[in-house]
Amino acid sequence: MTVTSRWPGAAFTTRVLTVAVATALVVIAGVGSSGAAEPAPTVTFTASWTQEETVTVRETATVDGFVGHGEATATASATVEHTETAATSWEAYYWAYAKAQQKAITEARATADAEARPIALERARADAQAKADEAAAPKQYTHTATVEQTVTIRESHTIGDVVGQGEATVTASATVEHTETAATLWEAYYWAVVKADSQAKEEAKAKATEEARGLALERAEADALAKVAEEEAAEPDPDAPASCGPEVLKEDGTPWTCTFTDEFRGTELDRDVWVPQLTSATGWQHAGECFVDQEDTIGVGNGVLSITTRRSEEPFTCESPRGDYDSRWTTGSLSTHGTFGQTYGRFEFRAKFPDVKVPGLHSALWMWPQDDQKYGLWPLSGEIDIAEIYTRHPDRAIPMLHYDSPLGANGTGRTNNYCLLDPSEWNTYVAEWTQEGITISYGGEVCLEHEWNPNAPLTGSQPFDQPFMLAITQGIGAAGNEATDQTPDVSTMMVDYVRVWS
Repeated sequence: MTVTSRWPGAAFTTRVLTVAVATALVVIAGVGSSGAAEPAPTVTFTASWTQEETVTVRETATVDGFVGHGEATATASATVEHTETAATSWEAYYWAYAKAQQKAITEARATADAEARPIALERARADAQAKADEAAAPKQYTHTATVEQTVTIRESHTIGDVVGQGEATVTASATVEHTETAATLWEAYYWAVVKADSQAKEEAKAKATEEARGLALERAEADALAKVAEEEAAEPDPDAPASCGPEVLKEDGTPWTCTFTDEFRGTELDRDVWVPQLTSATGWQHAGECFVDQEDTIGVGNGVLSITTRRSEEPFTCESPRGDYDSRWTTGSLSTHGTFGQTYGRFEFRAKFPDVKVPGLHSALWMWPQDDQKYGLWPLSGEIDIAEIYTRHPDRAIPMLHYDSPLGANGTGRTNNYCLLDPSEWNTYVAEWTQEGITISYGGEVCLEHEWNPNAPLTGSQPFDQPFMLAITQGIGAAGNEATDQTPDVSTMMVDYVRVWS
């Protein structure tokens, strides 16, 4: 006979193996010789029951927060003998049988459970450990990225005192596969994508730059040779209009018209154009430096303008109409204040900043309104910082537009802190300024696009609807970019040319 049943946490299969029945002993009740009633007759019955039980046990275990499950099945048997005394043979028989059976079932199940439970628990712990080990194992993800980059390079070539200019634009692509290993699959996926894209961008940019540079150099050499030939063919015309090098086209395909250029040839600064900004005259200073006009601070030679910041061994008195003060730094700043200004157009600097990787220096190529109070005190009348270099962040140049406007107007901001380049290399810094807005680019790549959106009462392109002068400044840093003992004692920025078109 086989019976299947279940207890909480376990399943049981019951098999009745043997049933043994002993001979009943009957005691008859009667009347004794004394006349008193004798006890009622009784029957004693002994039954032997052998029971086999199969038990399935399920257990759980936790390892490092991971829950494992284990299952085990065991079979055991038990033989139990029970003697029952009752008033009738049927009762004695029934209860001897029932109680022997129940005890045998209980004992068999207990024995099977005791055998199966530790096995199930061991398997649950192994399952939990396997899950914990799997979760702790590093995850890998491989991503393949194909990126296309377009680079515009401008180069110069010098023959004697003649400088030729060349420009080339090249598009190149690169495909990079990157495998990342991380603690989680999400981290592995994220960094595989980011690094593959970044590496592909760098490789594509490097390919395009190499090809474009070669072409630009060829064109610069050809331009220099052509200029030499022109000079040899005719005497230069002192009344000839300014030349800004190779023709540059607007978005509509028409050429920009050159209105201002200084290639910094010769050995002296053109003071009919450039005006040194002096602390002694205006009181202007940025971080306690002293702006001066000295030969070792501002100079022209070898085709470039040089502005040098220098730390003195001992403090000196810097004269200022706002009150003299002690300083350790001399430096320089130039502008076209009173000599040249223009509303709208294309403004280009080719410059190289000090190769400094520690805080302390702040350089700028910028523009300032000729009437700096037309719409009110700064910044209400506007300021255009085409490029600012903070040596605390030596891997980027930062543009900034100063005026009273909502930040983020038309989905664009007034600055961009993430235009990465090496300022210590020669780069071009360009602003294309229109009635609608301004686009600032570094090395041919757009860094900032902004549409004019002044707060009331100004409207339209105000305050950027008036002539702005040009300015070149090499200063000392402030606000987290202060000079320290690690800041070099002497640092020089250089400008190859300044060109303006309308």
